[in-house]
Amino acid sequence: MDIIVIGLGEVGKHIAGVLASEGQNVTLIDSSESALSQARESMDVMTLCGDGGRISTLNQANVAGTELVIAVTDNDEVNLLACLMAKKLGAERVIARVSDTDDPLAEDSTWAANLGIDLVISPERAAAVEIARIVETTGVTWVESFGDERVAMVRMRIREESAPAVGRSLLELRLPQNVLVAAIRRNGHLIIPDGSERLADSDELYLIGKTDVLPEARTVLAGPQKPVSKAVIVGASPVGRALAQLLEESKIDTFVVERSAERAEAMAMQIRRGVVVRGDATSSGFIRAENLNNADVLIAATKSDEVNLMAGLIAKKSGIASTIVVSHKPDYMSIYEELGIDTAISPRLLAANQILRYVRRGRVLSVSVLADGAAEFLEMQAEARTRITSTPLKDVGFPKGVRVGAVVTDDDVTVPGGDFVIPAQSRVIVLTTPEQRQAVERLFRKRSFSMS
Repeated sequence: MDIIVIGLGEVGKHIAGVLASEGQNVTLIDSSESALSQARESMDVMTLCGDGGRISTLNQANVAGTELVIAVTDNDEVNLLACLMAKKLGAERVIARVSDTDDPLAEDSTWAANLGIDLVISPERAAAVEIARIVETTGVTWVESFGDERVAMVRMRIREESAPAVGRSLLELRLPQNVLVAAIRRNGHLIIPDGSERLADSDELYLIGKTDVLPEARTVLAGPQKPVSKAVIVGASPVGRALAQLLEESKIDTFVVERSAERAEAMAMQIRRGVVVRGDATSSGFIRAENLNNADVLIAATKSDEVNLMAGLIAKKSGIASTIVVSHKPDYMSIYEELGIDTAISPRLLAANQILRYVRRGRVLSVSVLADGAAEFLEMQAEARTRITSTPLKDVGFPKGVRVGAVVTDDDVTVPGGDFVIPAQSRVIVLTTPEQRQAVERLFRKRSFSMS
């Protein structure tokens, strides 16, 4: 596929790197020659130095023969203009990043209907939706849905002081049916466990299974979890505003802390049930003084990574059990978690992954990256006359490190064993590594059968 990526920020670099590694023909457009030079050294791409919002630049990149244009600069107007012109000049599909809309929860179909843009991605909206899902699913640090939300993947950490699973093998734990511990991250390494694997303190578990059964599995692994009833959001930013609106719908008591009087007043006008508190969440003693230390979770969602980190650490020290920090620089995310932050969310990486899902659609219905890219869940469409639908799983010949997490049909969701034969037209959620991804996709391709 011929793809043009306009903008070489965090989103553009991530998208271009993944697509180039998959063998796509990628052309990068950016106004910084030094950024393009670095890109050429690290990935197999074509580059063009110029303004992606100009017709001459797009023509120079042969936009008329391009199957997809992705505009992800830090300037909304440039992205929208580039997509509008690219579509008029003959590009088949266009995707625009829009960082801050008047309505962070607006539907993408509005943009497509009015402007002809195939997909509009808002990093802020993506972050708010993801954080809300985590807050609403007690005891987890990541949530991903598959199969029309009938299957879920959650990431959770178990602690020795409270988790009954520590020191016990997966076979001993007797998890409910149709739930699988698909992977374990321990000391920075990803493990694909079998039943004999014993869980250790601070293990990060990736569970996949029927959405309605996962709460029982989490209780088996980590003990009873108290639902979130009170949340503190630091920052009346686009992420904070959208998140407050989402949490209000969940009936969670929401308090928004904002230092700016002007932004605090504007925020108070935009939410119905939430309370806006003017103040500095990085000031020692503020959380306790405002009686916010009894909250179940604090989400630091300002536009400053440094403020977010400090607010999260002070919240932990003040007694708030769970902290979620928005990280605008993805490289910081692992550092935050090492410092004790429970979950770090990168709006830019979320937006990039949404775009990648759109690009990869076809047999691959969705992709969820986990463990900093060490593995990923693929939601695949299983069709007749493929190896995956004609052979018991134990005989399919999966590459090392690959396993089927769940199979979704019209009637049921199954976590399959080795004798299971996947029905045609079902959805299959597969855990794989990036290196084995193409081998997995080949198992889902139709093949010809010879007549004897």
